[in-house]
Amino acid sequence: MMKNIFLSFLLFYNYTIPQNNFVVFNLMNAPFPTNKPFNIVQDKDGSYWFSFFSEKRNGINYPGGIARFDGSTWQVFTNQNSPLPTKSVNVIAIDSLGRKWIGTDSGLVKYDGMNWIIYTKDNSPLMEDIIWNVTVERDTIIWIASYTTGLYRFDGINWNRWHTDNSPLISNQINFILIDDAGIKWIGADYSPLFSFDGTNWQLHGKFPFAPGPGGFANPDVRSMAIDKYNTKWISGAGYWGAGLPRWYAIAKFIDTTWTFYDSTVIGFQHYSNYCGVAIDKNNIKWFTDFRNGLIRYDDTTFYLFNQENSPISNSWAIIVDKFNNKVFSAELNEQLPDGTYLRGIVFYNENGVVLSSAENYSPKPFDFYLAQNYPNPFNEKTKISWHSPVSGHQTIKVYDVLGREIATLVDEYRNPGIYEVTFNAENLPSGIYLYKFSTGLHSLTKKMLLIK
Repeated sequence: MMKNIFLSFLLFYNYTIPQNNFVVFNLMNAPFPTNKPFNIVQDKDGSYWFSFFSEKRNGINYPGGIARFDGSTWQVFTNQNSPLPTKSVNVIAIDSLGRKWIGTDSGLVKYDGMNWIIYTKDNSPLMEDIIWNVTVERDTIIWIASYTTGLYRFDGINWNRWHTDNSPLISNQINFILIDDAGIKWIGADYSPLFSFDGTNWQLHGKFPFAPGPGGFANPDVRSMAIDKYNTKWISGAGYWGAGLPRWYAIAKFIDTTWTFYDSTVIGFQHYSNYCGVAIDKNNIKWFTDFRNGLIRYDDTTFYLFNQENSPISNSWAIIVDKFNNKVFSAELNEQLPDGTYLRGIVFYNENGVVLSSAENYSPKPFDFYLAQNYPNPFNEKTKISWHSPVSGHQTIKVYDVLGREIATLVDEYRNPGIYEVTFNAENLPSGIYLYKFSTGLHSLTKKMLLIK
């Protein structure tokens, strides 16, 4: 065992990092609303969206908000220049229609590029206004992780809630919902092992210290999770090692029921690390944020730590891997502000050189024909239909009743490859089930929708 650890140390120190593989944005070179960037997401046009916490600096209160960056220009939204209802934004998720679902300390916000809709405990079934995480399932089903009141599902009309009183969940402090290719929901929370939920059945997953152990002690925080190309689950968080013992933060992987743990004493870094985010890049390399020590890289053989000695950062929080295989993460930097506090920023890292492309010059093409479920569904009078086509050609979107009679033609024209959307207005139609069909050349796709008045 000691021999293996020593070999790991040798490999650790032999990994070199060209400094020009980092691109850093902060208050000094970007219009950040605050010095507290947090979560990150990339939309289908290649733009990045960042969330920011509020802060007080030099006696001045700075509102948090969101920022959009297309690779060259920035756009910032706060509660002072938009209907954003809060000073702190925790997370942003984006559905297939391009709408932003924003989790804040003052409710759930939907932004479609023009309109802002705010869901709070006063106008929706939400039991609290602090939304910690948001995940989109398939096209437009929204899963919401609240701070203290459990897990929510919202399909645009109907709300469902699971919590400790009506489900096997043992904590209402939900950190994330990750949805795998089979549609299974994986749920991590504070003071709880990992759960999975297929819509009907719940299953608890864990092994001490991420599950009940000797003497019945269990107090893990499952902070983050990612699934690699071999369907191996990777999680990070704090395990509970027994009464009177410190909480050790660990990285864990599991396949079926086989668990492997990498705690702070095994991988060679400071004993009491704090692992937070997990991401997996296109080469199946794992990346773990650590908001005490830096950023961790693991290639299934060797752990490597990026820190203030070999990179622009000293610690990190949230991370994604973008479509260019850049690792994009929020971090504390090595630079200080005039008041002595450390700058925080958004860092892009790529072993082969960072790629930044303006959304105006980047037009992704879909790789397959695709017809999304209309949204909302069921709907009252108006709904949106989106589709993808990888080829040029004459395209039609038509609506039929259940007897196959054509009701409306929404699109009937030549179009280039792309991602499109159209609104269907059914104000003159009776309630009932309707079909909508996308056709181009030899390909056609059909889905059902329900009109309720």
